Amino acid sequence: MDQNPPSSPNRIIFSDSSESQLQMTYRIVSSTPFQTALFPLSCTTHSTIHSTTNPPSSTSYTHFFPASHRNIRSHEAIDDLESLYKGPSPSFIAREFDLSQLHSIRHLLWLAGRPVPPHPLHQQVLMNREPIVTEKLEQHLVWGGGRVFLKPVSKFLFTREFWTRELTCKGEGGCRGAVVALSDGEQERDLEANDKAQKKDDAGVCKRCESRQAALGFLFSYVGLVQRESDFDLATVKGLLPREVTWDQWRLFVDELLASPNAIYKNIAVRFIYGELRLNRLNLIYMFTRGPLSLGFMAIWTSYGQFIVQNSAWVIGGTVWIVVVLSGMQVGLDTALGEEEAFKRASYGFAVFSILGPISAMVLIFTYMVVLFVWNLVRTRRFEVQRSQRLGRTWSGLHLETERSGMGTGMGTGMETGMETEMGTLGRGRTGDMEV
Repeated sequence: MDQNPPSSPNRIIFSDSSESQLQMTYRIVSSTPFQTALFPLSCTTHSTIHSTTNPPSSTSYTHFFPASHRNIRSHEAIDDLESLYKGPSPSFIAREFDLSQLHSIRHLLWLAGRPVPPHPLHQQVLMNREPIVTEKLEQHLVWGGGRVFLKPVSKFLFTREFWTRELTCKGEGGCRGAVVALSDGEQERDLEANDKAQKKDDAGVCKRCESRQAALGFLFSYVGLVQRESDFDLATVKGLLPREVTWDQWRLFVDELLASPNAIYKNIAVRFIYGELRLNRLNLIYMFTRGPLSLGFMAIWTSYGQFIVQNSAWVIGGTVWIVVVLSGMQVGLDTALGEEEAFKRASYGFAVFSILGPISAMVLIFTYMVVLFVWNLVRTRRFEVQRSQRLGRTWSGLHLETERSGMGTGMGTGMETGMETEMGTLGRGRTGDMEV
């Protein structure tokens, strides 16, 4: 823990409204949502790293970042790896805190979850939800099928330098996200005005403020997940919190983050106003709002075989109930009910339905699968051509250009890449990758 924190560190907006100076309205852009640096730069070294080409400084926080990340822009056929050795790139920050998929359906999130903090980790285990690590923020706290997806807290989120350099709003373009009123009455009026303005123009909030709200909401979610020491032990064992963080440090960190619990809801991303979100309901929302080919929010099957099995399960279950009803009708026909004309007509109609219903359902499932396959085949082929043009080389005889001399045929690599792209696109729904 930092023994000598900087004098007058800034809290994000969390202050005691009882102070007399807060009777006025202040508009500030603060640096960090906490005072205690759990990973002070003065305590970090790179003695184990040997490099002769511009190694990071010993006072840099760059070694807290991943080794690389995928810079994906599908509409430009960009899916490349970027090194993060010298620090985070703008594309990394944007992708790390991207919540656009959930925010596109934020008016329907009440169907998938409740606007309350998440249950603590020990309660998740009691509810038979196995914590599964994910590195995508949009999948954080999404649960289904006996699993709950949790994104680990990266070390750089515990450093003041990261918040100051990467997430502090510069007030560019009249950004509304940096405007915060501290007095009670004017705070409500100012924030309501900002909310109305942002509904009219989401571009009123700069990218830094969007990322900041997402990062702050992400930390706030862990305040709900890690409430007791048993939760802290589970988080440490699962790798959700850095091993270097102690229980006493975490308690102090939570205390600073919750200095003004009412104000924090005004400054976190809309998604984190809600706790856990149901995966099956998110998929249904996406399918109804984006169409049947959207494949939902997150793929729950990774091959066409699993698609058939999962979608035919409800047909099989329905067939069992049909058999039960048919058995009851058969018994009824052998009794006095068999003399009733209405009962005979009902039995006849249901018998026809029991034959045509399951057959029609299976035909629809297979038809839908064929449509998905063809649709993804076309998208895969189009992406491969765009990708080939961007890379400036070819690896398949189907391409319009001929293979450049000296580059090799690369047929095996091309076939594997094409299949991976096809299945990834099929199951992605923009978040879930799919492999066969």
